[in-house]
Amino acid sequence: MDSLTNWLFVGERQSPRARKNNVTWESKGLASKQLHDALEANNVDLSSVKFCNLYLGFGFGKGRISRKSVQYIKEFDVVFGMGKLVQKDLNKLGIDHIPIIH
Repeated sequence: MDSLTNWLFVGERQSPRARKNNVTWESKGLASKQLHDALEANNVDLSSVKFCNLYLGFGFGKGRISRKSVQYIKEFDVVFGMGKLVQKDLNKLGIDHIPIIH
């Protein structure tokens, strides 16, 4: 993992609370706060890290997989699968990833 320019963190989908408060992975709020804190503590340039959700819509748990997200994910050299549901579906899709707890 020598370059951060091609890292992607893949989550499930936006929670109802995040949607209500207009919080995204990039906004450093709610679930993304700890991830941002960890990246910043390790001097990671956040402008070089990307985020996306695998599932369409908002809510909790598994949802319908977004084809657009799958195409986007495949463009990255290093993919972090956040949570067991995402990791399971990334495996089914044949997408190599590094599993992390979400």
